[in-house]
Amino acid sequence: MISNGCVEMLAEKYGCSSRTVYRVWKMCRGAQSGVNVNLSSGHLGNTNARKYTPLKVATVLDKIRALPQEKRSELRSIAFATGGPRTSLLGLIKSGGLIRKTMNVKLTLSEDQCNARVEFCKSFHKNLRQDDVYDGMFDVVHIDE
Repeated sequence: MISNGCVEMLAEKYGCSSRTVYRVWKMCRGAQSGVNVNLSSGHLGNTNARKYTPLKVATVLDKIRALPQEKRSELRSIAFATGGPRTSLLGLIKSGGLIRKTMNVKLTLSEDQCNARVEFCKSFHKNLRQDDVYDGMFDVVHIDE
């Protein structure tokens, strides 16, 4: 029999619950009676979750920092340049090792540009009877599109 306080001490030492210690103790009691004991978990295959260690995160971040800015725009291009899969980068983002940042710089218009834009929009305004209607611009082709 296990002495009082020993289960909690073993659970703390091995980082598991006291129920796990009792389960292993019960299985090992069968070994004393001459029965072969299997202490494996019973799970088949590779059941370990892949963890991102600080060393792996640091090496990936160093590779990303070495990339020029134009190759850091998409995860696909980062993955190709660093030689790793895109899903690993997604896992790093999800775990917090890699932070996604987007920067959209919107240019501000000067006062003259704002007035020119308003005048351009007013040129498509039509007064029909009492209702104000804007022209649909279906007959205008913009060359820059």
